[in-house]
Amino acid sequence: SAIVLDNWFPEPAYVRLRGGHVSWATGLGSGPVESLMAYHGPSGTEKMYGARSTSIFDVSTTGAVGAADLTSLTNARWQHINYTTGGSTYLYIVNGADSPRHYNGTAWATPSITGITASQAIHINAHKHRIWFVLVSSTKAAYLATDAVAGAATTFDLGPHMTRGGFLMAMGTWTMDSGFGPDDFAVFVTSKGQVIVYAGNDPADANDWVHKGTYQIGPPIGRRCLMNVGPDLAVITIDGVVSLS
Repeated sequence: SAIVLDNWFPEPAYVRLRGGHVSWATGLGSGPVESLMAYHGPSGTEKMYGARSTSIFDVSTTGAVGAADLTSLTNARWQHINYTTGGSTYLYIVNGADSPRHYNGTAWATPSITGITASQAIHINAHKHRIWFVLVSSTKAAYLATDAVAGAATTFDLGPHMTRGGFLMAMGTWTMDSGFGPDDFAVFVTSKGQVIVYAGNDPADANDWVHKGTYQIGPPIGRRCLMNVGPDLAVITIDGVVSLS
């Protein structure tokens, strides 16, 4: 039973959200904002960016926005992380159609990435001091050198573990011990609901990169299907939210 319901109304089998909204940022044009991306700088710099259609706007403050920070993009479905290295913090974004972009607290830039077609990076994750990309419509992921935000990317094929077919949807980090010790697992989720788990630091070293198991759950819903909750990793699937624990 609920003691207090704010903006929710009880129905016989569910609770209904109260309608209506209050606008935060205006002037972005028509169509929905499909991505909200926060930048958290080490000096206390906080930014919020919203992606709509082919543009990305600074929506950090309420009211009418100015000109878009980025334009002439292909879509507004950006996946993102915050990543700190070399004394700089980056908001790093990918959408599977445009070259990746990153924001360093001052300006946006397009990192130079070789070894892959950079515009095919559609999901991004940080694991053991490396940035990883999931490539669109592929069984492969790719990773940069340790503590790098650009440069050569090396591909890693998960296809041999994908016995149900499909393609990679997303990658996450399963931190069983809340961030200490060797138990920060790399988790790859496929479009068919297979979860492939690896442990280790260096994917190029067979002695240091170990396949821990492949597990079957319901197919994930969309690329944004993973959420860290404490030491656990939750997967949003057609069967509901699944805890990897």
